Amino acid sequence: MKKIFVMGIVGIFLVLIISCGSPEKSLFSRYFEAVKFNDKMTMSTMAYEPMALEFTKWRLVSMTPVEKKGLPLNDLYKQQDALKTKRDEIITQVADLKDKLDEARAKLEKARGGAKKKAQEEADKAESDYQQGRAEYERIQKEWNSLKAEIDKEKALFNLSVGIEWPEGVELEGEMSLKEASLEITTPKDVKNYKAILRKYDVKSPETGKFLPSRWIIEKFVHQ
Repeated sequence: MKKIFVMGIVGIFLVLIISCGSPEKSLFSRYFEAVKFNDKMTMSTMAYEPMALEFTKWRLVSMTPVEKKGLPLNDLYKQQDALKTKRDEIITQVADLKDKLDEARAKLEKARGGAKKKAQEEADKAESDYQQGRAEYERIQKEWNSLKAEIDKEKALFNLSVGIEWPEGVELEGEMSLKEASLEITTPKDVKNYKAILRKYDVKSPETGKFLPSRWIIEKFVHQ
């Protein structure tokens, strides 16, 4: 009798687990329900890079363990501050090099006789220095644009998970959780396998010191 009672309790417990499901499975259920109706607005509230496709059924095959990391924006903003200093310096240097080039060209125009050869050499040197400075500025600007794009993406992911904008100029305390889900999606033509990358941000409010509510979101789907 005792054994039957215990088995009954275990059975009820399993039913509760199956009926409730994991937060991740619930996320995919709601997402694919939106896909079914081509509800792009709802899809975009759950996925940073929504994927829409015609399907008949889907299955969550497996889930990797959670990987914990620091908050990327804290490091990215520090990188941006350091790069801004370099960017401001090179902008000033290039402006100075351009002034020197203009001076050298003006001197060359006025040079006569034997002085013209030396003036040409100075102009050539000023041109070379200016072009090197421009190349360095373009390299740093390209790095700046890439970093800004990465920051914008992280801000959007954070906002999607936590529901608020990252406070400007504030370093937040917390961590980011990552996991990957393997999905089997049956389409009218075949069966496709996808990997979905999930994120969740757990951060403390700078005002209260308490953890803010957050949820798992889909960063993107990768076809396998």
